[in-house]
Amino acid sequence: RVTTVSENYAREIQHAPHGFGLEAHLRWNSGKLLGIVNGIDTVSFDPRTDGAIARRYGPGDAPQGKRACKESLCAELGIASDGPLFAVVSRLQWLKGIDMFLGILPALVDRGARVAFVGTGEPELEGALRGAAARWPGRVAARVAFDPTLARRIFAGTDFLVVPSRDEPCGLTQMYAMRYGAIPVVTPVGGLRDTVEPVDVAHATGTGIVAAGTDPPSLLLACEDALGLWRDPIGFESLIARAMARDSSWDESARRYLAMYRTLAA
Repeated sequence: RVTTVSENYAREIQHAPHGFGLEAHLRWNSGKLLGIVNGIDTVSFDPRTDGAIARRYGPGDAPQGKRACKESLCAELGIASDGPLFAVVSRLQWLKGIDMFLGILPALVDRGARVAFVGTGEPELEGALRGAAARWPGRVAARVAFDPTLARRIFAGTDFLVVPSRDEPCGLTQMYAMRYGAIPVVTPVGGLRDTVEPVDVAHATGTGIVAAGTDPPSLLLACEDALGLWRDPIGFESLIARAMARDSSWDESARRYLAMYRTLAA
């Protein structure tokens, strides 16, 4: 067997450029290829017990808990808390689509969004984030650092967690975000497509927003959809509840791995 970390990525690597020269071989052996999405540590990453966040909360008091966490986070970062907050917690590199999100940043700020960045990576992207924070003080914040504790406060305090990747075999931050009631806004690649169910307002289903493509216009439209959801408090609270209810543990993934090993052992 050949395993990889999501069903969609298992399909993607059978075609260029994701196969990196192995795509024909993987297609030929597709019957041996299996995608099993990663899980997260739901014991450590639990807003009900997390001591790193401003206020602990669970599904029953998530709106109040997240409001307190947002106010604390915005005070820490020096940005206003009176608008929708978008955050990016990521390595700063081209594959992660950071330049793409920076391209739509002026339009988002014009629409009243607050934006927070946390991460390290390519020097030019680090400089661009610092420049954005200097250009829009009080509306954009950048912490160029690897800071896992701040990342937890981001998950608890932000309204939306943006993952604008061009390539993402599985991705974990979108699952951490949902665990804390932050709504993911993602591109339709790899495990992002497998782990984020697109919102359907009419039927009150879904856990996040999936952009139509990996390009700036599609990402901007997805963020505009997020702004629309934020302006509906009742619907937004329902969306938070659905995101927090998603099972992102290793339980089902472990069962699938175990089933595969048993098949091979036989």
